[in-house]
Amino acid sequence: MDGRSKQAGSRDALASAGPTLVSISVITASIAIWVASAAVVAAGVGRELAAYSSGTPSSTYGLKILRLDAENTLPVWYSSTQLIACALMLFLQAQQASAERSKQRVGWLLLAFGFVYLSMDETASIHEILIEKVKLVFHTSGVFTFGWVLVAIPAVIVVLLLLWRFILRLPRRTQLLFLGSGAIYVFGAVGLEMLGAPIFEAQGVDAPSYIAFVVTEETFEIVGISLFLTALLLHVHREQQSWLLRVR
Repeated sequence: MDGRSKQAGSRDALASAGPTLVSISVITASIAIWVASAAVVAAGVGRELAAYSSGTPSSTYGLKILRLDAENTLPVWYSSTQLIACALMLFLQAQQASAERSKQRVGWLLLAFGFVYLSMDETASIHEILIEKVKLVFHTSGVFTFGWVLVAIPAVIVVLLLLWRFILRLPRRTQLLFLGSGAIYVFGAVGLEMLGAPIFEAQGVDAPSYIAFVVTEETFEIVGISLFLTALLLHVHREQQSWLLRVR
């Protein structure tokens, strides 16, 4: 029996012996994720269009609970929930890897803790604290008006380097989906934030062009998270892992 067959046998034994707390269909769950994401984005876009057509600044228009770029809103709650769902699934993957004595355990754990932080930041806006701190020290302006990106860029590079060997060991499809979802999320959260910063600095938060950047930025973030969560579901289903979560 070769190594791959032994690993598959180990997974089957774990799946049959371990408890199943949740059993879901990968197709049903994936459809639910994308429908919910589309609904949240559509509601946010609809609010901005309604504000623009009425001639009311977005910051003072009603239905603030739907606003994509604000605190204590439905989009913030939704994104935070998605991120913590990713974290929970990643912890299950780490548990599976530990049971199989796989070297991938550390990578799954690093990703899990990273998503816990992202969920906290989404709700508590931790990165907002960095904006004023960095601005005071470096007197940032232009694309670096939101100074937190000066911290985010090297942080993304460090995380990618730390996880690179882990990523290379993943199945090809999972690898591509993880990298693709990460690129989409980072482009939205950091890239579009930088591109929209000069407009914010010159025209303010209610400028239509800045709002367009904000809506696009938040859409990219939600799409990136949704794609990563879908990729996790597909990985669990294909690899028959995480016996606490059975994906049919």
